Amino acid sequence: MSSVFEELVTQYDPSGGRAQFYVEELRSRLGHLVEENPALAPFLDSMTLVLHGSTARGIDDPFSDIDCWMVLDDAEMAEFDQVFEHRYIAFGANQKPGHVNPVRVSELNDCFVAVDMNLIHEIRDAKVVVDRKNVFEHIQDIARKPMSDDVRYAFFFHNYVEMRSSHRALDNPLARGDEVASLMGIIKTMAFVLRAGLVLDKVPYPFDKWIHVVSRLHPTPTSLLPHIGNIICKLKTDPHCLTGPESANPLSSELKEIRIKLIRKANEIGI
Repeated sequence: MSSVFEELVTQYDPSGGRAQFYVEELRSRLGHLVEENPALAPFLDSMTLVLHGSTARGIDDPFSDIDCWMVLDDAEMAEFDQVFEHRYIAFGANQKPGHVNPVRVSELNDCFVAVDMNLIHEIRDAKVVVDRKNVFEHIQDIARKPMSDDVRYAFFFHNYVEMRSSHRALDNPLARGDEVASLMGIIKTMAFVLRAGLVLDKVPYPFDKWIHVVSRLHPTPTSLLPHIGNIICKLKTDPHCLTGPESANPLSSELKEIRIKLIRKANEIGI
């Protein structure tokens, strides 16, 4: 992988140390936040404030900001809407921009019924700043339940089939020299590749951002990253790599190797 990739890896802290730093920073600034937004004062004694997003996952670089939820019940949300024009409160902490968005308890609970993987994953990685209503821990316990074998099978099947479909659909764009369609197909295929690899290790990761860095933390997707690196290198250095025929295309050849590895690993664990 490139030096840029290596630099991105160093900015990701899976130990939770950097996230905890911002949790403590937010706790120490609660009073200041209320001073800047006096309308928050009635919510302070029952406040549930949660750090989520990239910073909660240990990502601390010049481009990451501080995303917070203020978890409210229906009555509190109605009160919030009466005193705030927008559901957005801006602040700053340790030279980072941040914001608080109110979110209903019911909305967080409903994500399990709707199987909203993005929201479930946000809850999994979130860090509690303060939970004076004692409502978030139970929700997070549900989100952090280990992935069952049946769920792993279902999500692997979905990601593998979508990956194979987008890969096979490259044949005509590559043969025609349609570089835009070919590039879009390659990128889409790589995303399904890494998600399929992560799911085999029982790791649900629904986002595009940082997926390559998260993949490096788990054995199955780690084994696929050299092929991803080869594809990226070829895209950067070979102006003709997005043309066909598909059967002889170097990018497609890397994807075929990935498919072999995924099938082999799935067979090893009984899929």
